[in-house]
Amino acid sequence: MRMAGNPLELKGNVKERLLAVESFGDLSKLTEPELVTVVATLLRKMGYDVERDRWVMGSSGTRYEVDIYAEKQKLLGLRRGYSMLVECKIGSSDITVEALRRLHFIFEDINSRITIDKLQVVTNSSFTHEAKEYAALAKIELVDGELLRKRLEEHEIM
Repeated sequence: MRMAGNPLELKGNVKERLLAVESFGDLSKLTEPELVTVVATLLRKMGYDVERDRWVMGSSGTRYEVDIYAEKQKLLGLRRGYSMLVECKIGSSDITVEALRRLHFIFEDINSRITIDKLQVVTNSSFTHEAKEYAALAKIELVDGELLRKRLEEHEIM
């Protein structure tokens, strides 16, 4: 699923803010909607179809709004496509294990109804040690501000 318009074009204030980022610490100046836009742009550049602010129902009957639903189509018809849910979190301090537990619970509820291959949590800051340990056990991919910046540079977004 693609958004209308040029999917790789950052517009207006988001583009200006992103261009102004000179170091890892400056990513903290982005708002959460701007961070979602940046991450969605990165995923498109990585070959994903991206849908923002998607409502997904879990097996409990609860509807959840996820920041990004991303998928890659099946390769050579040999397997089904690959999908992931991405949640973006702005942090003035490290993201805690409690935040990851809440997201993991939502992911499990959704995943018991439809197959999602991965949960990724992206932040402009970092994660606590406990959050990193929990993520490793729960198989949640964590992308902190430093890794995000590297990926943005690798894909020539900044």
